[in-house]
Amino acid sequence: MKTARNITLSLPVDLIRRVKIVAAERDTSFNAFVRDILYQALNRSDEYYKAGERLLAQSASGLFDMPAERWAREELYD
Repeated sequence: MKTARNITLSLPVDLIRRVKIVAAERDTSFNAFVRDILYQALNRSDEYYKAGERLLAQSASGLFDMPAERWAREELYD
């Protein structure tokens, strides 16, 4: 991390307590634990966005082209 800035968060007391416990169990600090969780959330979001972009690109390239056949309602329903 090149630079870091301090921020102030207001979190519920029970959430802070739980994060401290989990961070201690993982032998890390509260700050490092929260930072890692934020990075993970952003990475998942980026991966989701990139997957959507790949799907749209495939669609635009014709991978999902459907035949131009048209059916009459009577042909589809008895």
